Order: sequence, then structure tokens, then C-alpha cells
Amino acid sequence: MLDLTADIIRAAVLIVLVVVIIWRRPTQDLTFQGWNYITAGFILFAFGSLLDVADNFSFLDKFHTSDAAPVLSVIEELVGYLGGTLLLFIGVIKAVPSFKKLNQQVERLETAERRVGRHNNFLQTLLDAMPAQIFFKDQDGKYIGCNKLFQKNIELEMDEIVGKTSHELFPKDLADSFIEDDVKAIKSGVTDEKVAIFTRPDGSHMHILMHKARFDNPDGSFAGLIGISVDISERIKAEHDLRISEERLRRLSELSNEGIIIHSDKGMSDCNDAAMRMFGYDYEEMVTLGAAELIAPESLDRVMDAIRTKKTGGYEAVGIRKDGSRFEIGITAKNSVLHGENNRITFIRDISAQKEVEGRLRKLSKAIEQNPAVIQITDPQGVVEYVNPKFTDVTGYEPDEIIGRTPSVLKSGHTSEQEYRELWQTISNGNVWTGVFKNKHKNGDFFWERASISSVVNDLGEITNYVATKEDITKQRMAEAQLMQAKESAEVANRAKSEFLANMSHELRTPLNAIIGFSELMEREVFGPLGSERYHDYLSDIRNSGDHLLKLINDILDLSKIEAGEFSLNEENIDLQSLINSSITIIRPRLDSGDLDLEILSTSSLPNVYADERGIKQILINLLSNAVKFTPSGGKIRIEGGLDEDNVFIRVVDTGIGIPKEKLEDVMNPFIQVDAAMTRQVQGTGLGLSISQKLCELHEGSLKLSSEEGKGTVASVILPASRIVQ
Repeated sequence: MLDLTADIIRAAVLIVLVVVIIWRRPTQDLTFQGWNYITAGFILFAFGSLLDVADNFSFLDKFHTSDAAPVLSVIEELVGYLGGTLLLFIGVIKAVPSFKKLNQQVERLETAERRVGRHNNFLQTLLDAMPAQIFFKDQDGKYIGCNKLFQKNIELEMDEIVGKTSHELFPKDLADSFIEDDVKAIKSGVTDEKVAIFTRPDGSHMHILMHKARFDNPDGSFAGLIGISVDISERIKAEHDLRISEERLRRLSELSNEGIIIHSDKGMSDCNDAAMRMFGYDYEEMVTLGAAELIAPESLDRVMDAIRTKKTGGYEAVGIRKDGSRFEIGITAKNSVLHGENNRITFIRDISAQKEVEGRLRKLSKAIEQNPAVIQITDPQGVVEYVNPKFTDVTGYEPDEIIGRTPSVLKSGHTSEQEYRELWQTISNGNVWTGVFKNKHKNGDFFWERASISSVVNDLGEITNYVATKEDITKQRMAEAQLMQAKESAEVANRAKSEFLANMSHELRTPLNAIIGFSELMEREVFGPLGSERYHDYLSDIRNSGDHLLKLINDILDLSKIEAGEFSLNEENIDLQSLINSSITIIRPRLDSGDLDLEILSTSSLPNVYADERGIKQILINLLSNAVKFTPSGGKIRIEGGLDEDNVFIRVVDTGIGIPKEKLEDVMNPFIQVDAAMTRQVQGTGLGLSISQKLCELHEGSLKLSSEEGKGTVASVILPASRIVQ
């Protein structure tokens, strides 16, 4: 059994060895003939091993006779092993010389590789020395090499570049553009020049001019791409600067108000936009014209004489536009050599406006002379250079008495030196100073002037003069003094009124309290029955009238205190939600009797505030009372509160009669109601909103109304964030 296993393993190994030798045999190698002998020898060895294995299986005996057994043994020994050994020996003998030749070939290949290495090194050195970026990609679009300039510009080392794709090295947009060019180069063999902008890691931009071409394997299959790109940033910058320079010159020419014409003996060769606008022609028409078509007949001889004599000074003439209209022009010319030819560059200015301005200046001079205001012009040191006749009327000084002197001769001593210093500082900085002087007339009388003083600057921005325009306001000042006195008298009267109302209110409240108190006692029949039932009705009317009159007196007293500045706030920590609920409790009977629906929204989120509880409650009751009074039966009233931009707000919204837009501002004034007819129907003094507004202002807040007639009113109480108790 062990012999059989060994035979099988030996046969299997030999068969595998034969397969490997046949598969790996050289096809065009020098050792091909010896290799065939070696292959045949191993085949015979495998054949003999297979015969050994077959001897161990008895069922194979039926395939041969017993007489053939010695023959098979001879075949096995002679053909299998002896033949195989002989062929192996012959193969080795024949392969030895071939191996020597192979060794020589290997040496030649190594020599060639060294030459290729030196050549590649030379090529890499050459690529590194070239002033352009060079790179190589394989058929998968991965970089397989580049020169040092390419590495420098993208700031990566060779091992960081090789094996990477464009998307791994560059931003997506730029990489997409590169790959698009790669595809074009693969299809057509080369690409056209293309400029791309590459952003370096440091943020600077580089403009590159790229070329790409494909290279193939010896069999013609696609091998990869080679790319060459040149940094043209400096060229782009130079072209950009040149374009800017050309554009600047073109703009200067186009934006110039002066027409520029270049002409020679042959005629006009060029002109700018201003010249075309000035004369009304387009470019193609303009360059065909001569002086006779552009200059009026009365000025043509003068212009032609200047051209013949090559006059370079300035002079005036009359031009003719395309539509035949005439205008005055100023001409200045310069002789020049352009492209080796004598040319004349003529600058033309439309001076029609200038002439018009000169006419206006003459009118202005007359206007200044006849101006009802005092006009005074000084030099930068304040020395008077000009005064108009009104100056003499107001001050009494003649022009020859003041010109050459400073206006200090008019000083009355009323204006302080500090004010004069501020005046000079203002006008010296180029600003306008306005103010009032109390000056002295030549005869010694005092007079008031309202003055406005400004500076006049030249083209260099230097102050050349100061101009003062002054108005005699002596009568106005006297009127203002009278008004001030009247105002003070009115304020005294108003204070007296407030004190009178306050005293009167105190005096009236005492008997009213007695009337109300006794009427209540009588209504309750504390000391026995009254008798007739009518007495109860009369007492109810007395008490209601007394309550109404007492409320009126209290409102007048509160308003008087507020206006007199005697109303003091008793400030404390207030729970607004509780205050709203108590105010609603007071107004609830009137809600029920008026068949009105009350809705309360989001007041639970109101914070506590630091305020006068009585004042805030009075505001809420006044607003709720107004909403009840002016909302018809079946209407709705809503009260809501919260925070708006950190301020606390409480809104009372009703569906009442509303307020006309033109009267919305007036309802805040005391004793004002919207509608006289409504006033007759609904009791009220017209003080509620006025008192509420003033109470809000005492709390540094405000009361705002918005309304639409026939649809309702929104009253908003706003308290500042500083009132919130943290």
C-alpha cells in the first residue's frame, strides 16, 4: 500500500511538472531546442510512473495478456525511465551553450537598461530645466510623472502626485475642465490652446496656457497623455495693464468735454466722441468733413489762417452743427508728428455755456447789488473786499469806509471771543456757519443780524474768500421777545388754571361725598322707610349724578396734578395679570348690561413690573370703559398682553364705532370726543385717554391708538423693558 501511494504521488508530481514546463517554455528563447529535450524527458518519466501505478491494479490485467507483462516491464524501464534520463541528459547538454548566450543577452539587457536609465535621467533633467509645466498621465487618467516646475506650482512632492487623478489634486471645477480637455486629446490626438486659471494653495492665481497630446503603445493602443502648460500670468497682467492703459486713454478721450480732431493736409484722420456729439455727426460722417463743413462762414477765414500758419494759441470761432444750428467754440491746436506724418491735433470747446454763464454773472452781479440782504465778501484773513449797497443801509458805513478793514468795527461786545473762535474754526474747515450777531450801527445804535458765512475755494481746494449773507432781524427779535413774554404769561395762567382746578376739585369733592353718602343711606332706608316709591328713583338719580360728577372732578384733579408736575408715582412690584383681572371685575357689570363678549388672551405670560398700581389700574379701567361705551350691544372686546421687542404691552381691542382717521390724533387731547352725537348718547368728559397717555409717559412708556371707523379700535399700553422685575 505504501508503494502504491508513493507511485501515485511521484506520477502526480511528474505530470504537474510536465504541465508547468510546457506552459512556461520559452517561445523565442535561445534555449528552445534544449528545453524541448528536457520536456520530452520529463514526459517519459511521467509515462513510466503511470505504468508503475497501473501494475498495482489487478482489474487492469484483463487489458493485456500474461505474455505481455514482461514487455510492459521492459517498456516501463527502457522507454520510461531510461529514455527519460537520456532525453534529460541530451536537453541539459544542448541547453548549456544556450544558457551562456542567454547570460550574454542578460548582460546586454542590463547595459541597455543602464543606458535607458541615463537617458531617462537626461530627459527628466531636461524636463526640469524647461520653463514650462510638464506632466504625464496613464490611460486611467492618473499622473505618472511631471517636472519640478509642475511640483513647485501646485506645491506637492512627486510621491504626492504620482498615482493621483486630477480630482484628487485640484478643485472640482478645475479638475472637470482638465478631464474634459483630456477626453478631447484622446479623441483627436491633440488639443487646442486653452487658458485656465489655477489657484495656488497660498490663494494667489496663476494663468496657464495648456497643450495636451496623447501617446500610444508600440501596438497603437492608447497609453496615456502628455501635457505642457506655460505660466502666462505676467503676460496676462501685461495685457491687462495695456488694456487698462488703452481703456484709460480711450475713456479720457471719450469722457472729455473737449472735442479732439486729428487732421493733416490729407484731411481728418480721427476724432473723439465729444467732437461727434458737439457737431452732431457719427464717426463715418465726421472723418470725411473739413473745416468748411464745421466752421461758420464768418469764422472760416480765421480758422484756415490758423491751420496754414500752424498757430498753436487759443482763439474763438463759431461752429455749425449737422442740423445747421450755430454755437460758439474755443479752439486750441497742437502740431505733432504721428506715424512719420505731420498732423495737427485740434481741441475744441463748446463755450456757448461759458458765454451764457458770463451773461448770468453779469445778472448775478446786478442781483447782488440790488439784493435786500447784506452781502459781504472778505479775503481769507477776514479783510473786507466787497459789500453791497444794503450793507450801507443796515450799518451806516459806506463801502470805502469798510473795504480794506475787518468787520470788527461792527462789534457790540455781545458776542464772546469764544464764539468768534468757533466761527473761524468752522469756516476755516470749509463748513458753513450760521448764527446771530448783535452789532453796532455807525451812529451807535444796536441791531440784530442773522448771518450765514461760507468759504469759497479754488480748483486746488484752497480757500480764497469768505462770503457772509446777513439779514437784519431787529424787528423780528423784538417780536420774539414779545412772544416770549406772552408765552411766560400763558404758562403762568396755565399754572394758575391748574391750581384753581385742583383747589376747586378739593372743595367740590367734600360736599359731593356727603351727598353721595347720604343718598346711599336713604336708599338703604337705614333710619326708616321714605314713604313714596318715587323717592327711591330720585335718590338713585342723585347718587348716579353724584358719582358721575365725582369721577369728573377726580379726572380733572388728576389731570391738573399731572400737568402741574405734582402727580407722584407710588412704584412697587405689580402682578399685571392680577391687576388686569381686578380691572375686569370692576367693569364686568357694564359688560353684562351692555351684552358684550369679553375675551382674555395670553395675559398669563405677562411679567411683573415696577410701577404705580393705581396709575396702571386707572389706565386699564379707562381703556376698558371706552371700549364698553363705544361698542354696540352684541360686540366683542379682547384684552391681550405679552412682550414685543423686550417691551411689555397690553392691548384692549374692541369692535366698536371706531375713530375717523383725521381725528385719531385729537382724541388724546383733554375734553375731546370723536363725535358730538355720541357724546350726547354716552356720558364722558373726554379726559380718559388724555390722563391714560400722561400716566403712560410718567412710566416712561406710551399709549398708541389704531382704529378704523365702523370696525373698531386697538389701544396699546407699552411699558419699557426697564420696568420688568427680573
